[in-house]
Amino acid sequence: MTGARVSLDRWQEVSGPLSDNTSLAITDPATEKVFATAPVATIADVGDAIALARQNVRAGAMQNIPLTDRALLLRTIAARLLAQTEAFAWMLVHETGKAISVARREVAGAARLFVYFADLCANIWDRELWGDADHDLSVRQEPMGVVAHFVPWNFPLLLAARSLAPALAAGNASIVKASELAPLACMQLVDLIAACDLPAGTVAAITGVGPGIGEHLAQHRDIDLIVFTGSFETGQKVMQSAAKHVTPVVLELGGKSGAIVCEDADIADVLSSLDDGMFRHSGQVCDAMSRLIALDGIHDRLLTNVIAHVRNLPMGSGARDNVIVPLISARQQQSVARAVSQAQAGGAQVDTGGTLPQRTGHYYPATVISHASPDASINQEEVFGPVLSIQRAANLDHAINIANGTNYGLAAGVFTSSINRARNCAARLQAGQIHINEWGQGGCSAPFGGIKHSGIGREKGREGLANYLRPKSVGMFRGPIDADIWGQRKDQTGKVAAAETEFHRRDQ
Repeated sequence: MTGARVSLDRWQEVSGPLSDNTSLAITDPATEKVFATAPVATIADVGDAIALARQNVRAGAMQNIPLTDRALLLRTIAARLLAQTEAFAWMLVHETGKAISVARREVAGAARLFVYFADLCANIWDRELWGDADHDLSVRQEPMGVVAHFVPWNFPLLLAARSLAPALAAGNASIVKASELAPLACMQLVDLIAACDLPAGTVAAITGVGPGIGEHLAQHRDIDLIVFTGSFETGQKVMQSAAKHVTPVVLELGGKSGAIVCEDADIADVLSSLDDGMFRHSGQVCDAMSRLIALDGIHDRLLTNVIAHVRNLPMGSGARDNVIVPLISARQQQSVARAVSQAQAGGAQVDTGGTLPQRTGHYYPATVISHASPDASINQEEVFGPVLSIQRAANLDHAINIANGTNYGLAAGVFTSSINRARNCAARLQAGQIHINEWGQGGCSAPFGGIKHSGIGREKGREGLANYLRPKSVGMFRGPIDADIWGQRKDQTGKVAAAETEFHRRDQ
């Protein structure tokens, strides 16, 4: 399985059942109509892809490509991707429902990742360490081997590029498990990469229902690294599967990210961060700013301004570049509606939104909730929809405790005009990313990942590249060596030296 069976240049509506045993129907969230199909992989397909990737690794097919050529390959992928920006962007609009401007940014972001890791190829080198007078010591940087990439549906192109680019830079072979809800752009990217004259088995894509082929892929003994982005619950299952062969994992899981709004904050900064930081792609973003924790002196004024701002957010098709776009599926729509209903039943107040619209498409309106207790489900569990909760804090210490008071730790932030207060919060907030006075800073060079239930490891940056490399220490005794059967060694003068020579290592 190497690509989606859909044209990049023209869409053709497909009629028929949602899926069968050989094809997966892809539905446009805005129209609720099937518009394309993708092949469904079997367990045998997964086994074939893994076997071919293993052959690639054993032959050193990618590892033996010079680093300068790998860098050129990654830049070629980026250029070809950018050349098809509109085609990829509209594919994303149709399969995920996102706004066309957000889709174009996703394509550009994916291309930047390939360029960034092309530049980092220059940092993949063997290090010489200090040994002693008779010994050399070095560290080889070798690829992990066969990497399984589990790509989610919300940003399939960007998140596929986020792990594929460093995997290719490091010389690995990759198998991409695309989401069954939105596999097209991800699989098309794999087709684009495979068309760059790569050795057989370097990259392949499969799709299908996760519990079948996904579980088989995650627990296969020939997988050397698993990179997964998705929910905490599914991440747990991936870890359990990986444990069968003690396969290393990189997990980017859910979030319930909170931003503290101090009394000296500029409310305009908060409002400008809401569109992209919270309501972009209708809140279907792992590090969405889904909680505002306002200090007493600014809470009421902030709430009034936020309600007015959110009420004016346009809702409609991503093709018309609306902010509030349809959710990925009817199931997700119902999940968001249940979360809001449960919050209301628990005493929370819905200040705007909160009602399912009577229209075609999996829409849910931008919603603001207040007066929910910090331990309420709406403030503890990821909603993955356009639902913002505003909480009140008595002081900064209280606000930090509320922000840290969930099982998640993907992102957090603070809005304040005090640099000292900002630094204090950055040090005390428990999250992998801290945003100050604007939500969403960071680029290819900034490592991304969470703590607690938000995951293990980091993507992007030099830290992200390190996931895909395995260091190997090599110690060598200088000069001709004769070894007797007892493991003793003779130096050039014939003197016997013990086999277990004491190495005094000092890293350069």
